[in-house]
Amino acid sequence: GRVHPLASARGGGNALNVKRWLSNRSLLWAMVAMAAVLALLFWGGGGTTSVESRAEKRMAEVLGAIAGAGRVEVALFYAAQDGRETGVPTGALVVAQGADDLAVRLELIRATRTLLGLPEAAVDVFAMGADYIPEDNILSRITYDRTRSLLEDAAGANHNCIRVWGGGYYPEDFFYDICDELGLMVWQDFMFSCSSYELDEDFEENIKEEVRQNVRRIRHHACLGLWCGNNEMEDQVINRSWSPSQKQVYDYIKIFEFIIPKVVKEEDPHTFYWPSSPSSGGNFNEPQAENSGDAHYWDVWHGNKPFTEYRKFAFRYLSEFGFQSYPCLKTVEAFTEEKDRNIFSRVMEMHQRNAAANGKILNYLSAMYQYPKDFDSLLYASQLLQADAIRYGVEHFRRHRGQCMGTVVWQLNDIWPVASWASIDYFGRWKALHYAEKRMFAPVMISCREVGELSERPFCIAEPAPIEKSATLCVTNETFESVDGVVCWSLRDAYGAIVKQGTENVMVDPLSALWLKKLDFSEYDELKYYFSYSFEVYGQEISSGTSLFTPPKHFEFVDPELELTRDGDKLT
Repeated sequence: GRVHPLASARGGGNALNVKRWLSNRSLLWAMVAMAAVLALLFWGGGGTTSVESRAEKRMAEVLGAIAGAGRVEVALFYAAQDGRETGVPTGALVVAQGADDLAVRLELIRATRTLLGLPEAAVDVFAMGADYIPEDNILSRITYDRTRSLLEDAAGANHNCIRVWGGGYYPEDFFYDICDELGLMVWQDFMFSCSSYELDEDFEENIKEEVRQNVRRIRHHACLGLWCGNNEMEDQVINRSWSPSQKQVYDYIKIFEFIIPKVVKEEDPHTFYWPSSPSSGGNFNEPQAENSGDAHYWDVWHGNKPFTEYRKFAFRYLSEFGFQSYPCLKTVEAFTEEKDRNIFSRVMEMHQRNAAANGKILNYLSAMYQYPKDFDSLLYASQLLQADAIRYGVEHFRRHRGQCMGTVVWQLNDIWPVASWASIDYFGRWKALHYAEKRMFAPVMISCREVGELSERPFCIAEPAPIEKSATLCVTNETFESVDGVVCWSLRDAYGAIVKQGTENVMVDPLSALWLKKLDFSEYDELKYYFSYSFEVYGQEISSGTSLFTPPKHFEFVDPELELTRDGDKLT
């Protein structure tokens, strides 16, 4: 739809940000999360505009009565169809000069929502995104353009949210401006993480001032969805990770369940506060509980569990889970000489965040793939491994939409060139995971819960016995409209020839997941046959995938006899 001229009026730098934000299709994600602030933007400066329509004049009169002495101007934004306005307002920009009192501003927000006919409650969306860490260990290198490129890459892979990790720093204002524009909902940790803190009067005042200044700086952003007290400290206090004294245990409760939430309530009462991540709501009450709050799940990776282990859980909200990989060869070349290009060289190990990680990568790789032929292939295989690990988790949790309502992957980016859990490396190069996220985070997605050797016979040397080989399809719809389409599936041999196939017409309700019946293929040889599937709407393929019933290393692939030629920048 059009953007009203008022959006670019003089009177504050935020006007232009709102113009870009409101003209972006991703606005919807920010709208559903920001139940209190999506309709309004307030700034203290002046600016001259004309209120054009009678509807805008009437709204300005109603809101003016609430605002009191201050002048109120309103610009409505309209839905468009076939390039023309429908006459249905979808949003409003309200300039309320002098409305400095927070209670008045909240009342203006509520009134605007009512006048626009917006729902009183936010819509429950499934959060899909990643954890953000500092983009560089020298903060002056973090620029608007660099941050914009990173966040655009997140949105480009269908992320709808981002968690600002509490072990980093509070990003610059432009970070939130860009998230406003792109429709990325922000989970904002306060910068407390992985420590034991001890209170005294000076430190308490320091905490209050840090929280107050940052809440005031960030609270007006439409992208802001949640304030969180800290990263992992509630769980770590229980587990005595940092050997806290008894006073530090008590001080934890004071800081994160009294001092900080009190300041947040005073400064930003309409934004939700959560005491820690993970947490079930605080008070040291099972912070890693599966059925309440948010969880950080690391048994796949740190616990060496197989990818299928995700399927044993249905967490309410997964705010951290991840899997490592190496960056691509071009990135590795930036910090190595040729003699260093072995993952166990000193230089490579110095560029490895986790002491046991190189061994873990090889261990997981041995379960899935044959040994790579060279160093470059090993780097690439590690990225495919990472993408598959996260795909198993995301697809599983999206299939259980309603019980689980969020998958936030650790992590989005790197602070320096390194082997890590990131989906985008230090230089901004996408790993295989980020490409895979574009599919697994797509608003409408079909996925398969296959059962085969990976879960039923993880070691091929086991005593021979029949195992289940089956496929259960599920279509998830994270849009606000029902989707009618056709699910197509086929069982194929290694040459791609169809052995068995089927179709089913389905209608998937808005914001829901639809399971189909299990298909049994136990009679077929898992080494010779694979399963493919797709979801089509009006004859167009919206989402698709393939599944094996054995680890890729054991499937009897046929040489496709592909040839590749390069002519300048063109590959054929």
